[in-house]
Amino acid sequence: MDTSSRRFAIAILLDGRMGLVHDVVEQEAKSTYRNLCSDEDVPRSVAICPQRRCVAFGCHGGIELHWVDALTGQDLNRWFPLTAPSDFLYFLPPRRGIDSAKKLRLISSAVHPREASPLTKRFGVTRGSLASWGTWEPKAGQSDHFQAVPLSDGYHILFMDPETGRLCLGSDAPLGGPTKLLRKIWFIPPPDLSRFFRPSVYASGADMRFGRQWSEIQSSEEPWKPVTVNGCYIGTVRRIIDLAVDSGPNMAVYTFSAEGLVNVFQLEKTNATFHAGDQMKVTQLVSQRNGDIVVDEGEITELMDST
Repeated sequence: MDTSSRRFAIAILLDGRMGLVHDVVEQEAKSTYRNLCSDEDVPRSVAICPQRRCVAFGCHGGIELHWVDALTGQDLNRWFPLTAPSDFLYFLPPRRGIDSAKKLRLISSAVHPREASPLTKRFGVTRGSLASWGTWEPKAGQSDHFQAVPLSDGYHILFMDPETGRLCLGSDAPLGGPTKLLRKIWFIPPPDLSRFFRPSVYASGADMRFGRQWSEIQSSEEPWKPVTVNGCYIGTVRRIIDLAVDSGPNMAVYTFSAEGLVNVFQLEKTNATFHAGDQMKVTQLVSQRNGDIVVDEGEITELMDST
């Protein structure tokens, strides 16, 4: 989305090394990209720039960037080699007071080697059809994070820590440091689930009316002492492929399954603020294939303590 002109566009990755960018407002305005990457290394991720007419396609060996020159209107492209596959690819929002509208920032990361391809999970592509993609095992210095998903503030990123397999929230590390991303917050799953599951789908939501900015919280914390946040169980969804979070006084978690069902977990606070031991009522709204909504009043869930 181009916020300066209120231009809304969607980028689509198609079979046959093709990509499509479609302008939602101007129905006839679309750009088609052919022969992306190579036959031996087909594109596996796509990202569209929110500030300008630019789209990136990621593959095993790097990123292919396409953009329109603002002065000449000419279509340009450039190839950026990478040491790790680009399974997750995002343009980062500009940081307030730091980045100009002309600066492009991207983050690319691989899916965890033990996880199926994102296409396998989201679109039901079989492993046999991915044979040409090859296998990849990280080597020292190649990747210190997996499955990176940026937050809307332009600073912070959700990602998987390779060594522990846990979800982290962090930001860019100082140049020359041992890692690319600082670990500021560690998200710990419930004890009875941590032995069997590793986070593979995650999302975030922000509502500044009920809290402080991350930058304000980290300025009051010692950088070498990250915060630990313990999670609680709210429900089970079979074959989950994506998540969305609507934050606010009553948080709602939307889950999307491979069967085409949408589950909405509505968390209702029993007190004005959350404390250890508080209870939350989980209301599950299930969207059926015919569009009907089924309401299931869930059990009371007790929040776990966080330090």
